[in-house]
Amino acid sequence: MLVDREKYIIEQIQETGKVQVDALAKDLDVSAMTIRRDLDNLKKKGLVDRCYGGAVIKTEIPYLDKQIKNAEAKKRIAKYAAALIEPNDTVFLDAGTTTYQIAKLLAGLQDVTVVTDDIQIANLLMNTSITVYMCGGLIQKSTGCVIGNFTTEMVKDFCLDIAFIGAGAIDSNFNLLTPTSEKISLKRQLVATCSKTYLVADSDKFHKKALLKINNCDVYTGVITDMVFSDEEKEIIEKRNIKILQVC
Repeated sequence: MLVDREKYIIEQIQETGKVQVDALAKDLDVSAMTIRRDLDNLKKKGLVDRCYGGAVIKTEIPYLDKQIKNAEAKKRIAKYAAALIEPNDTVFLDAGTTTYQIAKLLAGLQDVTVVTDDIQIANLLMNTSITVYMCGGLIQKSTGCVIGNFTTEMVKDFCLDIAFIGAGAIDSNFNLLTPTSEKISLKRQLVATCSKTYLVADSDKFHKKALLKINNCDVYTGVITDMVFSDEEKEIIEKRNIKILQVC
């Protein structure tokens, strides 16, 4: 049935970020032409973007779904990240479930200022002794973050000591990718503005595809992750001078 096929396609594309027509046709035991029609229908619904030979994810994964995935790894990454914060630092916490875990570890501190584009993080820290600045802009309701030009322009005015930036997808070339364009300018601006920028990415974020490139992992001070890399990947990491901060 069409509905069952579309559900399967969406599940696969959320898992990997990209699907191929031939593979889907084999999995679902239908013709490639049928899969192409299904992908075209999903594109009309605004759920995917077509690419050569298949489709890539277009919509952001809802916040609650992100929160469940790799929860323990995110906590370990957050613990490592929080230890990098020094007294009197002004910290940017990007929207995301891993950065939310960082915020939980900061809640008892008094000598830290937090700037964030994440509503959940701002709400968590609102009744603590931490000074909190909430970026303005359009609320992306599915993820609980604030997006748009207002957000990016506000960040330019801060002297940020350190930023922890979330990742939606990282491909085999260590490019940071996103299914939507709204967050690109903010993440690029954070790299330009902050003294130190760390990408926080659990293993689920690697080997994923999405439509748009933000930048490469080599522009960050470090990548904090639980991902275990192959020898081939380690060669790429060394060649591009990407600093990996691996958590156990």
